[in-house]
Amino acid sequence: MLRTLVLLPVGACLAIAQTPPPSPWQYVHPNAVIVGGIEWHKASQSPFLRELKRELGSSLKVTQHGDPAAMDAIDAIYFSAADLPDGTDMKDTSGLALVRVRSSLEPLLKSFGKGRARRQNYNGIELVIPQGGRSADWRIAILDNRHALMGDWPSLRAALNRTSPAAETPLIMRAKLLAANADLWFAIDKPGTAVPGNPMLADVRGVDATVSFANRAELMLQLVTEAPEKAAGLAAALNLMTSALPARPKSLSITAAEATVRIAATTTAADIRAAAAAFEQRIKSTVQVSTATARPGVRREPELPPEKQVIRIHGLEEGVREIPLRR
Repeated sequence: MLRTLVLLPVGACLAIAQTPPPSPWQYVHPNAVIVGGIEWHKASQSPFLRELKRELGSSLKVTQHGDPAAMDAIDAIYFSAADLPDGTDMKDTSGLALVRVRSSLEPLLKSFGKGRARRQNYNGIELVIPQGGRSADWRIAILDNRHALMGDWPSLRAALNRTSPAAETPLIMRAKLLAANADLWFAIDKPGTAVPGNPMLADVRGVDATVSFANRAELMLQLVTEAPEKAAGLAAALNLMTSALPARPKSLSITAAEATVRIAATTTAADIRAAAAAFEQRIKSTVQVSTATARPGVRREPELPPEKQVIRIHGLEEGVREIPLRR
């Protein structure tokens, strides 16, 4: 009996310890058109980004929403959405984001909703809800001490109530391949439908992109079109557009292979510093030329018309007669 009482707690502890952490593929949005992720901490500590900070110094300005302490605590972010975010506001996006922190969720939770949030239990899972927000606003579900699932309430509720893994769609399969070898990656289905105003995306059925950070940054981008001739036309247009860029990377390669356009480029911190300096100098030159052109010169008064010269004949019956003198 004593042995049984001792083994039961030990077995329970082992079961807890062996519980796998939440998987990003477990919480993919069921209607996702984009799936992506970033190994945030790994990328921020890469030699490339550290060197970039040294190269650019105080001129490196990064717009960052939220508490810097919360951003520093993040280890990785994996996201999926049923529509493409516009990059400025996630409030109206139907999507999910699994956040993994390095040690504690508290900095992230404190910054959520600018500190004005309430907590609520949902089927044994603690929710963090912004005060005074709309029902569709994003909320946080605390999965464990290092993982939180964020999303709009309909998407978040559906994910928490899911009893089976997400379906292995072609989009998820592509995303898994990209995630295996990159620090930042995303896969998109039918971007032309999501961004109808862009004619270049009209014939693109899918976009796969990866960025890897080490001593340099490496970009790989694939655009899958409907036919080889579509890919050839798109590659030609992209080459023409980028050829006019003053800071086009020498390593940039845009090629078409069958129905796919492949774009690849590598860059170093020194390359970016040189491009930034050249761009800054070009802006200064443009401003100087514009200022010189707009500077008012000495205003010249208009010349008066020459005085009219006439010959006057007096004593005539009709009076004085004037005859203009021709020059």
